[in-house]
Amino acid sequence: MQASFDPMHDPENQSPSKENKPKVDKKRIWLILPSLFLPYLLLLTVSIIFFSPFLLEHFTELLQNPSAILLVIPLFVIYCLLCTIPCGLFAIFSVKNNWDELSIAKTSMIFKLVQIPAYIVIFVVGVLLFLGIWTIPVSIIFFIVDVLSVALTSIITISSIAIAMRNNKIQSDKAIAFIASQLFFCVDVLGAILYYRHLKGLNFSEK
Repeated sequence: MQASFDPMHDPENQSPSKENKPKVDKKRIWLILPSLFLPYLLLLTVSIIFFSPFLLEHFTELLQNPSAILLVIPLFVIYCLLCTIPCGLFAIFSVKNNWDELSIAKTSMIFKLVQIPAYIVIFVVGVLLFLGIWTIPVSIIFFIVDVLSVALTSIITISSIAIAMRNNKIQSDKAIAFIASQLFFCVDVLGAILYYRHLKGLNFSEK
């Protein structure tokens, strides 16, 4: 029977030892890299729509025929899918092939920290847009993108937790607490930091 094809499987790392587990390197991080820029792409898109000299010049015409602006929405939805599917594949491959849980936790933590400025701007702008009747749909889109961005980085953290549980590097009660922290805004960042410090402390004590 022909073996199934796994695009992220490294033959040299088959059944990796404890000291030689596959890490999040250049050939693996491309799966999750688009999710890092998701909230910033939203801000860039909104900036182009509302502050572009061309659009400002033809703002009245666009109000009468907003289909040009609406074309941006399908393109943004496609990018969201391009972020979601690879992140799901990353989680599956990492757990299946027992990648290094510490490097995954570190990557997820860095992603969350880098996205903090975008979250702050999106929150402020989203609240301001919610105050206007005609801009409420835009604020809802902001909220959906926020939720999706948190979910994608949280999936990465949860995959690391699953690997750590398999390798008996974390107790089930702590694992549940860390997983729960990934379901809430702001708390997910703190949870990712504490989880990374937990793994880093274990690795330091094993040396």
